Amino acid sequence: MNTSQVPTVSPLSQIPSSVLARRRTWRMLKDRAARHGVMIGGFGVIVAIMLIFFYLLYVVFPLLKPASAEVVASYSLDADAVETLYLAMEEQAEVAVRFDRQGGCASLPPRMARPWTEQVLPIPAETTISSIAEGGKGRSVVGLGLSDGTVLLTEHTYKTSFPKTSA
Repeated sequence: MNTSQVPTVSPLSQIPSSVLARRRTWRMLKDRAARHGVMIGGFGVIVAIMLIFFYLLYVVFPLLKPASAEVVASYSLDADAVETLYLAMEEQAEVAVRFDRQGGCASLPPRMARPWTEQVLPIPAETTISSIAEGGKGRSVVGLGLSDGTVLLTEHTYKTSFPKTSA
C-alpha cells in the first residue's frame, strides 16, 4: 500500500507574491472605503431622525402653549338695544351676523362698529322669539322658535368677491 500522498497545488500558490500584495492592498482600500461609507450612512440616518424629531417638536410645540385671545374690535350697543340671541361669523372672518330677540338681523364687518345691513325677519305680530338653534357645525341655517309654537327657519349666506388688482 502506497502511503505517500501527492502534494496538491493551490491555484493561489501559482500567483506571484507581488500580485497578491497588490490585490491585498486594493482589497484593504475597498474595505476601508466601505467601512467609512457605512459609518457616514449611519450618521446620516441618525441626523435625519434627529431633524425629523426637531421638526415634529417645532410643529407640536405651539399646541403645548396656553391658549390666548386678543380683542380685535368691540361693539357697543345702544342703551335701548335688544338682547343678542345669536352671533355668527363666516369662515374668512370678513362678515358677522347678529340675530336679536325682536327678529332683527344685522350683518356687520368684524373690524367696524357700524352694521352694513339691517333686516327684520317676518315674525307674526304679538309673537316673540322664545328659542334659537343653529343647524349644525358648518351650516348657516338658524331655527327660531316662536312663542306660538311655530319655527322660522332662516339662512345667513355670504357672497365673497375678490377685487381685481393690477400686478
